[in-house]
Amino acid sequence: MLKPILVLFLLFLSAFSFGWEITHHALQVKIHPEESHIDIVNTIECKKSVKDVCDFSLNSNLQISEISPGFTLDSLNALENAKSEGINSSQNTSGRVAFKKYQVKPNQPLEKKESLRFTLRYQGKIHYPITQQGAEYLRSFEETPGIISAAGVYLCGDSFWYPRGTEKMVRFRVEIVLPEGWEIISQGSKKQDSILDKTRTVVWHSPWPVDEIYLTGGPLVVYEKKGAIATSLVYLRKKDDALAQRYLEATEEYLNLYSQGIGPYPYDKFALIENFWETGYGMPSFTLLGSTVIRLPFLLESSYPHEILHNWWGNGVFVDYSSGNWCEGLTAYMADHLMKEKKGQGAEYRRQTLQRYRDFVKSSQDFPLVQFRSRHSPVTEAVGYGKSMMLFHELRKRIGDEAFLKGIQKFYREFEFKVASFSDLQKIFSLVSGQNLEKFFHERIALAGAPEVSLQDARQNKAANGILLQFTLEQKGIETPYELHVPIAISLEGQKEATIMQLPLTQKSQHVALLLKNKPIRIDVDPEFDVFRKLYRSEIPASIGQIFGAEEMHILLAASSNPVLHKEHEAVAKRWSQGRKAVVSQDALSPVSKEHSTWILADGEAPFLKKLFECKGVQFRENGISISGQFFPWEDHIFVLTASHPENDENALGWILGNNAKGMAGLARKLPHYGKYSYLVFQGQDPTNVLKGQWPILASPMSYTFYPENTQTGELPKNKPLITVENDSKAQEMMKHIRFLADPEKKGRAIGTKELDAVASYIADFFQKSGLSPFQGKDFFQTWEQEIPVYGKQKLANILGIAPGQNKTLSRSCIIVGAHYDHLGMGEVGSKPVYAGKAHPGADDNASGIAVMLDCAEYFAKNPQKRSILFVAFTAEESGYIGSRAFLHTLSPAEKSQIFAMINLDTIGRLQDQPLLVLACNSAKEWPHIFRGCSFQTGIPVLPIENNQGSSDQIPFLEEGIPAVQFFSGPHEDYHTPQDTIEKIAPKGLEKSAKILKEALLYLANREEPLTTQNQPQSTTSSPHKKKASFGIMPDFAYTEKGVRALKITPSSRAHAMGLQEGDIIIYMGQFPISNLKDLADCLKFYTKGETIKVTYIRHGKQEEGQVELETKEP
Repeated sequence: MLKPILVLFLLFLSAFSFGWEITHHALQVKIHPEESHIDIVNTIECKKSVKDVCDFSLNSNLQISEISPGFTLDSLNALENAKSEGINSSQNTSGRVAFKKYQVKPNQPLEKKESLRFTLRYQGKIHYPITQQGAEYLRSFEETPGIISAAGVYLCGDSFWYPRGTEKMVRFRVEIVLPEGWEIISQGSKKQDSILDKTRTVVWHSPWPVDEIYLTGGPLVVYEKKGAIATSLVYLRKKDDALAQRYLEATEEYLNLYSQGIGPYPYDKFALIENFWETGYGMPSFTLLGSTVIRLPFLLESSYPHEILHNWWGNGVFVDYSSGNWCEGLTAYMADHLMKEKKGQGAEYRRQTLQRYRDFVKSSQDFPLVQFRSRHSPVTEAVGYGKSMMLFHELRKRIGDEAFLKGIQKFYREFEFKVASFSDLQKIFSLVSGQNLEKFFHERIALAGAPEVSLQDARQNKAANGILLQFTLEQKGIETPYELHVPIAISLEGQKEATIMQLPLTQKSQHVALLLKNKPIRIDVDPEFDVFRKLYRSEIPASIGQIFGAEEMHILLAASSNPVLHKEHEAVAKRWSQGRKAVVSQDALSPVSKEHSTWILADGEAPFLKKLFECKGVQFRENGISISGQFFPWEDHIFVLTASHPENDENALGWILGNNAKGMAGLARKLPHYGKYSYLVFQGQDPTNVLKGQWPILASPMSYTFYPENTQTGELPKNKPLITVENDSKAQEMMKHIRFLADPEKKGRAIGTKELDAVASYIADFFQKSGLSPFQGKDFFQTWEQEIPVYGKQKLANILGIAPGQNKTLSRSCIIVGAHYDHLGMGEVGSKPVYAGKAHPGADDNASGIAVMLDCAEYFAKNPQKRSILFVAFTAEESGYIGSRAFLHTLSPAEKSQIFAMINLDTIGRLQDQPLLVLACNSAKEWPHIFRGCSFQTGIPVLPIENNQGSSDQIPFLEEGIPAVQFFSGPHEDYHTPQDTIEKIAPKGLEKSAKILKEALLYLANREEPLTTQNQPQSTTSSPHKKKASFGIMPDFAYTEKGVRALKITPSSRAHAMGLQEGDIIIYMGQFPISNLKDLADCLKFYTKGETIKVTYIRHGKQEEGQVELETKEP
């Protein structure tokens, strides 16, 4: 039984004594959201220390009303303001919470007891308004040290909602009573969840020690998936099945990855919780992310693995913040860097990390890692995350992958649920590597700044046994030389691969002499950015971040003939000037001061800026701009271009132009997040990024070329990712389908053969086993008879299976995923005469499309969406889209109107590192944005093509005015030949295509608004069996300028005979102008075998002509 208390004020005790240390809280909590009020009964356990007292702090808004009998409660002093601490701490919340210090002591001596237990009852209001993070921090999250409201609850250690003493770690059990429609989450395991009389009671228990106790929740929808490692949970503010499914699957994937790479996951759950304001917090066993954040298209491949990994680093092994925060750098290295490394982009990620340090950290702002606690500005991020991340990379390169992983695993085993420091990391890595790493850690942790490394005096001379290469490595910018291991790549004559060496650099200047057998062509110092160093400005392109990172940023508003646009420019300048040193002026455009980095907001009438960017390949036209071979009209677009100031490369110029006034407010908000890029293009009122890139680096002081006429650069070895979990089961399952369809025994799957019938049965059986339902019939077959040229009258069959939608309204419409399963048989039709009588396996065309379709059919049969998805294996595509035409013919106009969109999979089996091509993206306004989003979401490059409709089963749908696209991995010489075989299929490419298809379907199947159709119903009179003229080029689908660029020239073709070369751009075929691929395909229909025509093309910027006699392209 508790007793009412009278608090005594002991004003002379200003500091905590060394009393009993709190080890456990047993909390009974009642939350009143509407009143922002909380009632708590807390039974506290302590372990014995020097004195028989327990000192703690508690939020001053919480009034202690009762204490256990036998104890006295004293108040030690007046109010103090709390300093924000912990993994989610922030300068923005420091000082906002006032707390009181208390002392509890027993009324009787407790000499023989080793533990102490007492109970407090306290209550009060916690409501600290949500505020924007500092304006100087580009991430612009919102923060509060604690809030209880109708929208939700968030309580953390900084809230001081429970007594906090000198303890570093504590265990707890919390029972929460809250409104029936609410969910509440904390660390640990859920032990109870019950509802009685419209009141919910939830119990969370943490048998593992934590450094602070969280409570968060609100009116949330819960999704759950039990896994082998832990239960995955998603809590959303509103129902969103597709979003939840993506996070549940990603959670399981990353838990598996890190459990295998580091050690067992320390908790029994991981939850993604959608917060009621924009945050990016990581807690033990859950993460709290804002509504906008969780819907960012790239989050699953970037920040989400970072948040999950924090359960090992920061929330599994905890941080001794008194000696510096090591966990952010290690987490960034093993999450953000690892994700890029797995895609072969590790060096680029490190370059960008060093670039951010170069752009944002000035010497006056720099600080050593021992002083880093949390991120609250671009400077603290560049040091606390970037420099620390590079520390772990340098350490890995120095001791090797095996020792590094052993050290990581040993560190985790020894410090799980304990507090650790940089010093502990140093001791463990020194032990596992057998190296003394004290100096290495000291230089990178205790010292501010970064060394500048340079290559000097490179020369070579003949020697008796080869070539003597000599050069000098120097480091400057720091008082005492660092102990560096610098990678050197030497390109040698007659050698494809570069010779790689790790050279120690321990002095300010160090001479190097190497005896080589082959003549050196080129030297590159630290070519993959493996060393933490200050980059030279010439090593990195001008960027948005360089301008935003300037100590004093200038913004120049040029005069404009558009007053609305000028007003929006002024609003942008005002926003970007807040909370930082900035100068805004409305001066003339030229000259622009070289002393500052400057944003220039102006229309296209700026001759000196045009000249500056024309040197970088930008083409300014009356109706738009071309950048990197892609054209964008002025209408509805905003262009952002940056370049180094011509007279001072330490500063940059940024030019923002375009007539999209309505998009400027959105640009002002979004642009700071694109810091690493040199140029950007945005489209729309809430501007969507449609192009981004960096200018190429043309020269670097870290490289030296001995023979300028020889541009040879030796290949660098491919680095294996630090952690890999081979899970190619999906790829192998798809390859199994391809092996069945393209088996030589199937004899090319020709129309009217038993082999094609066997394939049809195989697909129907798979549909049934996967759980799809038949479409408008008792089975999965749609059959009919039809006369087909060459083949005669044949019995044909499409195979159809549907995953019914779950939404009453949206399920009435459907998305069609199609792929044809027929091919050319023995080559009598559709191939060249030389191949007649030989089996055409059609592994790529189109066993690959069927394989990917079956994979996604199986997934969506088990995970139905709001809208129905109909999977169709079409027959007789090779004879003129007969199967897809027949399918549409059976539908009424009303049924056709219910087709939301169509995605056709044809020839997608040879996807390597090139982008997946998506043809006919002009059939709906949204297609390019959808597939760019899919690319961001998965990290897989996708190229939406708008000027080519392709030639497959999407064509009949386009003719009906239905938005339809084709997935395509690109042309190759084996197309429609017997060489289109199984072993040439890229299994990982199949996985990529399946991921993009899945992402697209998840979006389309849950989108409520119809796509904006841009094509009108039309008919075609071309016959698929007409013998058309053939030219013999493989077009470059990535080229979007006027004309058709040749990616490859088919050997022995007419194009090869006339001397056409790779890279040539065809602009005329006979009398027909060629603007795009469709023009080329259409014009060839008008020519027949043997005709000689003039071909006009551009080679190296010069227009040339040639004559060609066309050959026949077999149907």
